[in-house]
Amino acid sequence: MYITVTDALKLPAFQNAQVVAGSGGLDRRIYRVSVAECPEFPIDVDIAGKTNQLFEDGDFFISSFYAVKDKPEMLLDTIKLYNRFNSSGVAISRKYFEELPREVISYANEANYPLIMIDKTMAYANAISDVMKAIFAQQNNYTSILLIDQILNNNYSEEKLERLAYTLNPKFNNYLVTFYIQCLNQIGDKINLLVSIINSCPSLFAINYYNSIIVFVTTEHRPKNSEIECFKKSILQMITKYYTKYYMGISHRHDGLSNIKMSIEQAMIACKVSHIDDSKIESYEKIGTYKLLLEVKNRSVLKKYYDELVLPIRQYDQDKKGELLSTMIAFAKNDGDIKKTAQNLFQHENTIRYRLGKVKKLLNADDDNLKFFENLAVTYKVYKILSNDEG
Repeated sequence: MYITVTDALKLPAFQNAQVVAGSGGLDRRIYRVSVAECPEFPIDVDIAGKTNQLFEDGDFFISSFYAVKDKPEMLLDTIKLYNRFNSSGVAISRKYFEELPREVISYANEANYPLIMIDKTMAYANAISDVMKAIFAQQNNYTSILLIDQILNNNYSEEKLERLAYTLNPKFNNYLVTFYIQCLNQIGDKINLLVSIINSCPSLFAINYYNSIIVFVTTEHRPKNSEIECFKKSILQMITKYYTKYYMGISHRHDGLSNIKMSIEQAMIACKVSHIDDSKIESYEKIGTYKLLLEVKNRSVLKKYYDELVLPIRQYDQDKKGELLSTMIAFAKNDGDIKKTAQNLFQHENTIRYRLGKVKKLLNADDDNLKFFENLAVTYKVYKILSNDEG
């Protein structure tokens, strides 16, 4: 696996880097990173890289060129040597060379060999780490999990989040939609196979995230609803080859990779709602007040709210041997449709109307339909959340 020089420039360590020559070669592939501070002199280009084994195709070098700081005329020969053995470019610390000689710039431009100036205070280890993480992320799911954890568990700036997104996948485009999928009765190897299959599709990047699947869809333009629907169908076709029981959540469309944390969280919440409502697929934009309720991490707060609201209804049912609470929940489940509620409970429609009238009075909402339906909707959703937690 590899990343390109263009990909590397998007990484955190290179945020202040400047391409000073060879911009025509930014698509060169980087397979590994090496520090090249002490090349052997005089340089014999006929044997260097062979008997000394200094070079491999796709090497990306980081150097201050300390060895030639007092002999700038040797810098050109060094750059020619690196290019001769198919390296991908050089990141040059400004410690000894604030500017490069004109002949070096000319050669690099002619050869399309990238020369990148970096701040002299930048630690080489950061550059090596960022580039290698980006390379390994192409094949190492564990690295991707660590990056996702880092994104989700910290309050980073937008710039940091964007660079972490590019570290996760340097080939990401600017517009982002995230899918979060939980497959039931999953088997690790099958999940990994499914992730590999999804990753074979253009515009999709999937991760096995603790036996759930995160799929990032990134595009160069803001995707239309029809395009998102096509991506969803493609993902479902792959999933249903292996699983019949699954839950999927879909985030909003986001402009900018700095929104990657929000996008993942939205997809996770939507997936949670699909599980709660047993609806298989939910979009974040359609889950209503669940957005707020599921942000309440302390479930005791929701339970207290629920208990306080339904207490008079439960008390009535207990004293009168009634069925107001079950009627209220069935009415909410059927989207306020009295006929469907009556059919589900095997009751006459007038019986349902009578019971709902009692519920309104107990909630002090007999003259306020808005308050009644508001309490009804929220109570039902809290009931579903708490039931799902217990289940």
